[in-house]
Order: sequence, then structure tokens, then C-alpha cells
Amino acid sequence: IPSRSTYKWSVKMARILVSIVLALFTAFSGYVTWQAGYFSVFPPFKDLATTQIFLDLTIALNLVLFLLYRDFKKRKQPTWPVFICGLGVVLFGSLAPLLFLAVYKEVRLTT
Repeated sequence: IPSRSTYKWSVKMARILVSIVLALFTAFSGYVTWQAGYFSVFPPFKDLATTQIFLDLTIALNLVLFLLYRDFKKRKQPTWPVFICGLGVVLFGSLAPLLFLAVYKEVRLTT
């Protein structure tokens, strides 16, 4: 059983790693959007490869949202932040849950 200080350290490290990924991916996404435009990825069903990537990302992000929602319900926390994150997913993709995990203090990043 990990000690309380180990748990706090692992949560802090997880938040740092999520924040680093968030910063790097935000910079990359901003660059791509600047170069190609916001709607350049649409339609996502041009061929089988783009369809597969789009469906894969949709499934992965929905799993993240489901796990966040379940965690909030289990701990009897209000679930509206998860729904806001879901709206962010529609607009900004995986940047929304990355930002959510980096800044929202009530999310358990470890078991």
C-alpha cells in the first residue's frame, strides 16, 4: 500500500506530465491550424485511413469522458465539469481532456 506522500508525489508527477503533453500538443495543434486552417481536417472520411483515425480518436475520447463521468458520480461530485469537457472535445479534440486533467483538482489521476 503506497504511503500518502507517495500518492501525492505520483499525482504531482502525473499532472506535470499531462501539462507537458498539453503544452507540446497545443503548440503543435496551433501550428497545424495556422498552416492548414481550422476546418482543413474535414471531411474526416476522405478515405479509409482518415476514417480509421477519426473513429479511433472518437472512441478514445469517449472512453476518457466516460471514465471521468463515472469517477465523478462515484465520488458524488457534480458532473457538469465533465459535460463542459465533452463540449471542449467537440471543439478542440484531445486538448480538452488534457487541459481538464492538468487543471481540475478533483480528478483522481491514480487509483
